[in-house]
Amino acid sequence: MDWDRSHASRESLLPRANRAGSQGRTKKEAFEMVVDAVRLLADDDSLEIDLYPRGGESFELGSDDKAAFYGLLLRRQRQALGLSLRDVAERMGMKSRNAYARYEQGRAVPTIQKFAELLKAVNPKVEIVVRAG
Repeated sequence: MDWDRSHASRESLLPRANRAGSQGRTKKEAFEMVVDAVRLLADDDSLEIDLYPRGGESFELGSDDKAAFYGLLLRRQRQALGLSLRDVAERMGMKSRNAYARYEQGRAVPTIQKFAELLKAVNPKVEIVVRAG
């Protein structure tokens, strides 16, 4: 399958970004702050992030830059759980942490199936929703 866009729900993947956006005076300002926070987490001000309000306080994030977006999601989940690159590589049955690190660094773009496999290796409890745009 070829996926045009990548999306992540705020609840499962970027909880810190959600809290960072909670200080806006309006919902629009709060959502702009969330996008800024995601770029800050990615350490990439040029990363194109799209935010899709879903009613109430819910939203989804998306990006056309799959490599950077997937890498950010994988890295943040791994760091939040205190795992090393080696830990995740071992969970995946990889001989080298560099094989996994390529995905986190955005040097390799996984298929959606591979991304789900990588994310489950990092955090078996996470649920991900990916849709074609």
